[in-house]
Amino acid sequence: MPRQFALVPFRLGAVELTVLMLNSAHLSPGALAALAAQVDDGTIRLADIVIVSKAADGAWSTREVDPLEFELAGLDIVALGLIGHDDLAVLVDRIPTGRFAAVLALEQSWATALAERLTSAGAVVLGTERIPAPVVNAILDLIQTK
Repeated sequence: MPRQFALVPFRLGAVELTVLMLNSAHLSPGALAALAAQVDDGTIRLADIVIVSKAADGAWSTREVDPLEFELAGLDIVALGLIGHDDLAVLVDRIPTGRFAAVLALEQSWATALAERLTSAGAVVLGTERIPAPVVNAILDLIQTK
């Protein structure tokens, strides 16, 4: 007889950290609108965001965002403080010197529902690996030209 498991509700599902290069220390209205559209569609939830500034000498500093700035754009930050110093230390090498970046913690809503159902069925998600869209499309171009 198959083993029965109760549904395990998660407060937050797996979170993907995304680094966006910015022209200033703030997300543009267009970037805020793009995020809001995905949140409104139920595709993602914005868990956290940190602004990073990287100096010409490679030193970097962070700034927490003002949640009110995001609320005005229709965005709630659901886990402010989730992105830690260790996360940023790994990602900061991707930021060009003298530039700003936003590090976003994004929850993929479909993945949360899937993880809840898999866990309830007794399965354990051991990990995931993300392949960036430009890489996937470059591989597809190579495959399709053969």
